[in-house]
Amino acid sequence: LDDAREHYRRLVALDPGDASAQLGLVRVHLKQGQLLEAYRHLQAVSSGAPEVVDQWIHLGRRLRHRGRRQEAEQCFRRALEHRPEEPELSHYLGEIAQEGEDWAAALDHYERAGEINRNDRHVWIPLMRAFYAKGDYERAARCLEHLQELAQYLPGLWIEFDEVYGKAGQRELLLARLERWLELGLVAAPHWNELARIYERAGDAERAAA
Repeated sequence: LDDAREHYRRLVALDPGDASAQLGLVRVHLKQGQLLEAYRHLQAVSSGAPEVVDQWIHLGRRLRHRGRRQEAEQCFRRALEHRPEEPELSHYLGEIAQEGEDWAAALDHYERAGEINRNDRHVWIPLMRAFYAKGDYERAARCLEHLQELAQYLPGLWIEFDEVYGKAGQRELLLARLERWLELGLVAAPHWNELARIYERAGDAERAAA
């Protein structure tokens, strides 16, 4: 590896624009665990060739594992420029933004990831709670919209959902959804109890009693 590294270094010194030599150094540094050196040389490669994009993704994952969030983010962004159709890249960027408590960016990235995060309570509920704590009720409700199918199995969280939708001025959306599940017969005793509590909170004592 040392001989290969020196060989590629000589080539890069002669021509910094030699993409093959830069990629050679990237591979050597990755094998030696020198991720920041690999990152520095990969930045010098502007190509969007599949091999280069694969290296951005691989390096991004390893940098993130090492806690190098900023560099990992740039890796995934570079890869996404050439592969906008890969939802995992937007998901990774969402996770990085969430780790940095950049909630709005996390929401945007997760939404761009599309179906990959649909009904994932481990993505949307923590993000919803973060927005709710900041008083951003509209975005908090937006998070819950991605749990439409799953929410019917989470009656223990319905009161919290009602609080979010209520603060966002969208309680009727939740009530309509719950009533639709009633019509489909997708409820049991815990669901009835939570629904009664929600009707009470909405001031509808008649429905709560029913």
